[in-house]
Amino acid sequence: MSFNKDRVMQELQRFGGAMYTPVILFAFFGLTVALSIIFSNTGLFGSLAEKGTLWYDFWYVVQQGAWTVFNQMPILCKRIINRCIEKTMDL
Repeated sequence: MSFNKDRVMQELQRFGGAMYTPVILFAFFGLTVALSIIFSNTGLFGSLAEKGTLWYDFWYVVQQGAWTVFNQMPILCKRIINRCIEKTMDL
């Protein structure tokens, strides 16, 4: 079994391009988690950030939404790895 060097390079570049968007999204959602934690901190925002206030409830929803991306990472990574293996077998 021989490898075509140009084909391998093309597939690696394609994979790198496909990974660009998820990396940007992970950075965005990571910052969203960090900001939501800061804005719901009672040490910084006092009684405004206590449980039961509209402020806290808003940032709690934002935080849970941002964590959803990270909670689904095993599913996302498994799909990406399987696709890479399939592509490698086609070479």
